[in-house]
Amino acid sequence: MDAEHKQELKQNDLEEFLRNFRAWWNDHGTSTLLVVLIVLASFLLVRWLSGRAAAAQEAAYTELFLATTPLAKQELAERYAHVPGLAGKARLEAAQLLLQDALFGRAAAGPVGPGTQAPPLTEAEKKSRLERARSLFAKVIEINGPGAAESSALQRLNARFGLAAAAESLGDFDTATQQYVRIQEEAKADWPNLQEEAKTRASEIERLQVPVVFPPPKKPEPKDGDAKDGTAEPGKKAGDGSSEGGPGEKKKPAPSKPGPDADPPAPDPGNKSAPPAGAK
Repeated sequence: MDAEHKQELKQNDLEEFLRNFRAWWNDHGTSTLLVVLIVLASFLLVRWLSGRAAAAQEAAYTELFLATTPLAKQELAERYAHVPGLAGKARLEAAQLLLQDALFGRAAAGPVGPGTQAPPLTEAEKKSRLERARSLFAKVIEINGPGAAESSALQRLNARFGLAAAAESLGDFDTATQQYVRIQEEAKADWPNLQEEAKTRASEIERLQVPVVFPPPKKPEPKDGDAKDGTAEPGKKAGDGSSEGGPGEKKKPAPSKPGPDADPPAPDPGNKSAPPAGAK
């Protein structure tokens, strides 16, 4: 009797739940289903957009890797300003290429064929590249201010190194010293190697400001037998070392021309065809 009573109670509870669920579904089922579908569609849309953004970011970085000239990298920095980290990286690489060209005196990348070396840069072209590099380094420092992410902070420190190098090449040692001091302050314990390198370079600034003085060119040593002023010594011809009646030397008499009363030369015994002396 108890088992049958319990079974009846269970059936009554199930019937009551179904009646209540049916009533609830009639009142709220459609709206609930609509909310579920919206949540599911939103999740799928966010996932699709994330995958698309990641693909676009990867394509942008691939373009940056393939770009070989400073101008191409600057254009990518403007085009992909919305891509995290790419604008700073592109400008930093462009500035480093310009600095490299100025230091080596030749364009490292450009529209030259395989095996062809770019022509050397003029002094005006070197200075122009240094100024452009300094401007780009300053822009990277500006967009990666204090409190930025770790990757952005590292870009800022590298830009400070580049700005200091460009300033050194332009003779602006005060700016170079300021940048090295800022690197030491910002690197701190996070990048001890960069802090030490900045400290070393700052200590070399004073030595770089001392002008290099070259000794005057040496005059060529005079050759043996030549006077120091380039004239020949007495009794010698300049440059050939021959002598004419130097001290202790016997002057060799010059051969005389035969006159009308001069004796004829002695016949040569070995010359049988020569006529005897006095023969006409």
